[in-house]
Amino acid sequence: MIVKKSHILLLIFTWIFFQADSYSQFRQAKHRAPESGEIPVKEPGNLDIPGATYVLVNDISSPYSTIFLGKDVTLDLNGYTITYADGNYGHVANFGFEDGLKGWDITNAPGAKIEKTEDVRPFIGEKFLRLKAGDEIVSSYVYLPFDNRSYFAMCGVAGNLWNEMGGDMRNDMHISIFVEDENGENVKVTTQYSDSTRVSCPMINRSTRLGGGFIYAHLNNLPSGLYRIRIKAETDCLVDEIDIRPAMDVGIGIVERTRPRGHYDHLHQFFHAAFFDYTANVETGEPIEGIPVVEGRGTVTIKNGTIKNGSVGILSWGIQSTARDVKVIIDNVRMVSSGINTIAVDVPQATITNCRFELDNPFIINRHGAEFYSVDLRGPQPSEISFSEFYGGQGNLVIKGENSLVHNNYFENHQTVTNHYSIMAMGDGSRIFNNVFKPVIGSGINIFRHKHIEIFNNEFHIKANPPSCEYPLGNSANAIRIADYGAESGSPRGAYGNRIYNNRFYITGRKFEQFPDQVPTVNAFFYSASAGENEVFGNEIIVDQENPGSNAVAYAFYIGNSRLGKIIITVSLQMLLPYGFHVPMEQLKKP
Repeated sequence: MIVKKSHILLLIFTWIFFQADSYSQFRQAKHRAPESGEIPVKEPGNLDIPGATYVLVNDISSPYSTIFLGKDVTLDLNGYTITYADGNYGHVANFGFEDGLKGWDITNAPGAKIEKTEDVRPFIGEKFLRLKAGDEIVSSYVYLPFDNRSYFAMCGVAGNLWNEMGGDMRNDMHISIFVEDENGENVKVTTQYSDSTRVSCPMINRSTRLGGGFIYAHLNNLPSGLYRIRIKAETDCLVDEIDIRPAMDVGIGIVERTRPRGHYDHLHQFFHAAFFDYTANVETGEPIEGIPVVEGRGTVTIKNGTIKNGSVGILSWGIQSTARDVKVIIDNVRMVSSGINTIAVDVPQATITNCRFELDNPFIINRHGAEFYSVDLRGPQPSEISFSEFYGGQGNLVIKGENSLVHNNYFENHQTVTNHYSIMAMGDGSRIFNNVFKPVIGSGINIFRHKHIEIFNNEFHIKANPPSCEYPLGNSANAIRIADYGAESGSPRGAYGNRIYNNRFYITGRKFEQFPDQVPTVNAFFYSASAGENEVFGNEIIVDQENPGSNAVAYAFYIGNSRLGKIIITVSLQMLLPYGFHVPMEQLKKP
């Protein structure tokens, strides 16, 4: 690592730094009559005439997915709203235990006990339920209004801490999920997926595999009716948010092939679902008749309106595409959603401008991997994201395309799970500039095992975080992290050649008095890379420790380099606070 001529607190240099109000935002479009040659849209359906411009003439909604687009079409939302999963879906009564045990049958759960998350560790809401091994609880009935569609019977599990498991994840909290019909009979669902045929309900003896999350049973091809969920604690455990919700719905879909997955185990194998309920052939991913098949290079444009989730569901997308060579252009679109693993955009490649993303996503199924951010751009092609605002979500943006551009945006992350930064920067050669990062909870930018990324002219406002579910005693918030977990010099899995310059950092340390045992830590830079050199220069770092007499920690640089890689520091400092650098001395080599 190379750190050049940076000053903490006072830095004298000339630069042009954009103002916070220079990022734009969604603006409500006025309704207009379709022009000659444009095609009016009044209801959900498939829009697939190449070169056509489709114009909404009213709000439209569907209890399932709403619109499917073909290649080289433009969809002008015309100031109207598309609502998906809009089926008046109900919920299990008191699914989050905020009303204690009201609505729950605990006859076979002598160890059941409501506890406050603040007294134990954070999860979702103010309360959760502690169960002893062997306890079984049963919910009230919930009406599932539509047959032959996907639902997830879900249960949040806080999970054991790493040290409690002795480093062996087989010692994590385990539960089983059963679903019963209106006669109290167990429901068994066997589902054919693209890779195998599996029992998807009940889900027996599963864990969340570190960090907490959700376990679910995939229901499909069931008749509408009354159903309830039964949870068995296979070990002592902490559970929350137990419900049956609509799953895998999409506001706007673009389909080359479906991805007929969705079993709980698939997520831990990083096999992700797309358009499961619209699959005709699970082996080939051929969609059902009528769904446009989008192949080859092209574009799809979506603009001027709102895309909204009509339910508090699980695993849903505002816009999803499996068309590998199609760029999705999204301009002046507001996207609103809530639920577990709710995603605004999941496409291979995009140009996003003047958009607003509002996501209420309190936790996710599986925090591991770089997926399920508010916007996932997962293809190798370059994308550009500009003049947009991101609010909420478990991480705001993932970019995987090389040479992508991210600029003039506002990021307000609401991260409660580990490593879901505002931006996960995974596109080598990308540039991130002129953005404001101001997470309510969470961190800024993570470069993990990637190269030649430039981060400049950004503004970071990072505060120490309260305890998290996975790290109740000490979790860190970082403006920028560069890591490669001990990669050898020059390794393709290394993080090197990255340049961080002309940024402004406001780093605030603070102590949470209600959590006396926690050591809250905040850093401008968290550096743990070893495969090569990275440059950091010309930055202004302001460190404000609000509680200097406490155990709270605030650093400008936290350097914990693995494999004792070379670290060169040529830095000019004005040390007005006790915490400027933390560097293990055996790893520090001054030039």
